[in-house]
Amino acid sequence: MKIGGTAYRHDPGAYAVHPPPAVEASEHTAGEASRLALRTALLYALFGGIWILSSDAVLMAFARTPERFARLSVFKGWAFVLTTAALLYGVLRRSLARWQREVSRRREAEAAQQEEAARTREYVAHAPIGMFVVDDAGRFLDANPMGIAMLRERAEVLSQRAVFDYVAAHDLADARMRHAAFVERGRCEGEVSVVRADGTPAWMHLRAVRLDDERCLAFAYDITDRKRLEAQFLQAQKMEAIGTLAGGIAHDFNNLLTVILGSASLLKLPGLDESEVHENTSQILEAAERASGLTRQLLLFSRKQTIRPRATDLNLVVTNLARMLRRIVGEDVSFEVCCADPLPTVHGDAGLLEQALMNLSVNARDAMPGGGQLTVRTALVELTAADASEIPDATPGPWVVLEVSDTGVGIHPAVLPHILEPFFTTKDAGHGTGLGLTTVYGIVKQHHGWLAVTSKPGAGTTFRLGLPPLDVDARAHTPAPDALRAGTGAVLVVEDDAAVRSNIVRTLRRCGYTVHEAASGREALARCAQLSPPPALLLTDLVMPAHVDGVALAAQLRARTPGLRVLFTSGYDHAAQCPPNAPFLQKPFSPARLSDAVHAALLAPSTH
Repeated sequence: MKIGGTAYRHDPGAYAVHPPPAVEASEHTAGEASRLALRTALLYALFGGIWILSSDAVLMAFARTPERFARLSVFKGWAFVLTTAALLYGVLRRSLARWQREVSRRREAEAAQQEEAARTREYVAHAPIGMFVVDDAGRFLDANPMGIAMLRERAEVLSQRAVFDYVAAHDLADARMRHAAFVERGRCEGEVSVVRADGTPAWMHLRAVRLDDERCLAFAYDITDRKRLEAQFLQAQKMEAIGTLAGGIAHDFNNLLTVILGSASLLKLPGLDESEVHENTSQILEAAERASGLTRQLLLFSRKQTIRPRATDLNLVVTNLARMLRRIVGEDVSFEVCCADPLPTVHGDAGLLEQALMNLSVNARDAMPGGGQLTVRTALVELTAADASEIPDATPGPWVVLEVSDTGVGIHPAVLPHILEPFFTTKDAGHGTGLGLTTVYGIVKQHHGWLAVTSKPGAGTTFRLGLPPLDVDARAHTPAPDALRAGTGAVLVVEDDAAVRSNIVRTLRRCGYTVHEAASGREALARCAQLSPPPALLLTDLVMPAHVDGVALAAQLRARTPGLRVLFTSGYDHAAQCPPNAPFLQKPFSPARLSDAVHAALLAPSTH
């Protein structure tokens, strides 16, 4: 087997055509010659025997004298020789002509096959797609030049590797499952994330067919650029959605700011009693919490999600998002929310669950171009064994269910099995990426839940999202939301926004901590060098000016102070940029959440 060359020595079922061996024609000609020689010898023996037995008696009767008989015998011998020669000449001439025609035909066929094989090798060598021959274990047996170039590997190295050596780690388990299914069925097609030999990531679309009992042929298309464009297009769609919502969001924010400014101004008035102070303070806190919810919903359109599960009230998720959903679905769609009460909490990420609800609601709106009814419900459902058998990923038992139903055009039965496939969409070009339901399904899988859909053309569609309820005992000791957790120790707070930094410092000092502050990474490095003893915790924003961000600052301070604990914060969803297992506190946060996060970070083991 030769990888990367032009010799493709496979059977006719592969991608090369192979001529029969040249010796086959010569062996066939030799066999014909042997059979002809045998036939000629038999004819000669028969003719000669008859001539010898009959010629003497005829000559004796005809000659009548010994002298004349002798002369006729000589003539008889020469006649026998000449007749035999003529017979042999005729037979051999006819046979040789037939042999020549056969040899010529075979040579022409062989030349045509060799020419076709050469063309096939040229086609394979210049094919714009990768072609790989692998065995059932996934080892490479052969590859064309484009396939080698796609993996950016040397031919001699590729011949010693297997397909799974190039699959990205996060996609490896799924790739092995699909390979096992292919070995059983003999055909498969799908997308896989790979890491090339030079370490660069890529996406490939593979289509594989079986050649024989031991080998299969795989065609590979590089779709890295397409994936990148799709991601950019999806991001552009998210940003376009933010622009569409900007007017409504600005309206809501102005209302909230009116409450905050009005209540804060009232607090400055003299002579307020305790009840008035409490009422104005409560109004400010409630408005700020609603404003926090609005910013979190906006981040759904622009951030790359990282799941941070916690005890989550699904009813609260729905009600917080209801105001935005009413604006999205439009005035021609009647919007209704029905929440079951009481409803167990779930172990989930509120942001991701909001995104799932958003995607389902947008799809429902698009299914009702002429208006209709959109209903969002929550419920606690007990699935029987028979019910669970009809829902993929479901098991018998209690489930917290989020249901989104519409009265739209419905989904055709032929389309229904494909709706969760990536990039599958029934919308017109430019009106959908086909990733909405795929994203919802991914979120459901992250939460160990299930997704079911029922639909009839013209009768609407209902999506049900099932989540496992959180065990009651796991929530038994949740602290009161407004309680500040006391603590001791020195904390270095690094925050470039003066108002935010002042709020953090005042909260931590009230909790009992010794607090040092800095407005930038460079100032924090200088300040920390003057502290003795050094702080026990660094609380730093991830994004800061002066070329020293939170991660770089933490690395430099830990090099000076081994064992230093770090708590990162950010107003963006930058948790994925933190070092592995590093504590992260999303802004905005309440004083209680801040005190809890600082307490947990001080108790966490050092990752230095």
